[in-house]
Amino acid sequence: MKRLNLPVPACVVVLLCVGPVSLGASRESSHVVGVGARLHVAHSVFDEYPFGKSDLSYGINYQYHEGDAYWQLGLDYAPRVSRTSSDTGDDSATEWVLTPYLNLIARQDLYRAGIGVLRSLVHDERDDEDWSPVYWQLLMGLNFPILRGGVDLVAFYVFQRLEELADFKPEDVEFGCFLNFAF
Repeated sequence: MKRLNLPVPACVVVLLCVGPVSLGASRESSHVVGVGARLHVAHSVFDEYPFGKSDLSYGINYQYHEGDAYWQLGLDYAPRVSRTSSDTGDDSATEWVLTPYLNLIARQDLYRAGIGVLRSLVHDERDDEDWSPVYWQLLMGLNFPILRGGVDLVAFYVFQRLEELADFKPEDVEFGCFLNFAF
């Protein structure tokens, strides 16, 4: 299979292209683009979670706002992942992870809360690629408006089955920061 090389500076290019356009848009715009980063953890309950402790992913998302809720469609890319495939019987290291996601988020003033669905494409050092099972995330955060966009500070809790919510542990919470630009 062909190796997918995604440069980390791609987020910077998007930021430079979308930033000037967003300065003329209303903050109440229906369309928003965001770029940011997410700090992952080695999840204590979700065994097939493709990330390990302190793994960092970079992402871009599109948001469609309507009223007090919005859809967020995004893609995260983790260029280096500390987790190995030892759970599946071999010790091949994971080289990168690509994670598309869809969130439904409710908003009120500065506060955000929502739920999302994700699935990760995991690529290992042997050039094997495999999709993770579908999993979910709960998210809560704050949005700080700046010019025609804002900064989102978000906490995420991922899970595969609803029963796992009963085993909630604070150390399984992940954090992210995103810059948003309305257009």
